[in-house]
Amino acid sequence: KKKTDALNQAVTDATTARTTAHNDANTEMTTAQNSNVGNESAVQTAESNLQKVLDDSNATTQQIEDATTALTQAVSDAQSARSDATTDANTADSNAKSSAVSNEYVVQQAETQLETVLKDPTSTTADIQKATDNLNNVVSSSLSSRNEEIAIASNLKDADNTKPVSYEEGV
Repeated sequence: KKKTDALNQAVTDATTARTTAHNDANTEMTTAQNSNVGNESAVQTAESNLQKVLDDSNATTQQIEDATTALTQAVSDAQSARSDATTDANTADSNAKSSAVSNEYVVQQAETQLETVLKDPTSTTADIQKATDNLNNVVSSSLSSRNEEIAIASNLKDADNTKPVSYEEGV
């Protein structure tokens, strides 16, 4: 009787553990899908892998738990990367707004593009990084052009342009 009771208890415990693992997996998949990183490729891959394990009738409880942990980690990693990208984007936007070229059309367009990407819930971290890089490049390029124009103007101002036009040949 003790062996039968122990066996029955082991089956009950295993069934409970498997049900808990399934419930936890489904909860984590819902959390991932509803998160701001649900469309990141690493999260989608981990979610797909978890679904394959859940669909496999021969999968062990440990395999379900491991796949759930992998999805949890993928979401955490993606959220961390997105947070870093958003911080970088906000810094770039702030720097652009306070730069000497903030009124340049191309800079304003790049800022608008970045702000649009940041507000779009379907944007990926890579989209944010790309728009941030674009803004940084546009600001850098605009500053370089501005500095070149200032140098040219300064050189022209310093040149000897004091002779009247009537001294020029052919006048």
